[in-house]
Amino acid sequence: FNEQRHRISLEIDVDEGRQFYVSSVDVLGLDENVFRKDLLLKPGDIYNRRLGELSIQKYASLLPTGAPFDSRIHLQLNQRAATVAITFDFRQCPVDQQNLR
Repeated sequence: FNEQRHRISLEIDVDEGRQFYVSSVDVLGLDENVFRKDLLLKPGDIYNRRLGELSIQKYASLLPTGAPFDSRIHLQLNQRAATVAITFDFRQCPVDQQNLR
């Protein structure tokens, strides 16, 4: 604390956690070959949520109005292997995430 300058100094330690790698990518409700050419995440890559959202963004017109991108990206984590299986779901009426497992 520096009362004369009315300032406080903080030190913040952030732990991002473990890196996960993409183990597989599945596409539902869209020609997989068409989607894969625009896919920014491929098996073996370090998982990055933003790249998943950018991959699906080009096809936003195929999603129901107002459907958020992250509701169409389903992840199955394997903590032990530090991998994530990704499913992009373009179906009009997607099933509950539990049914994907």
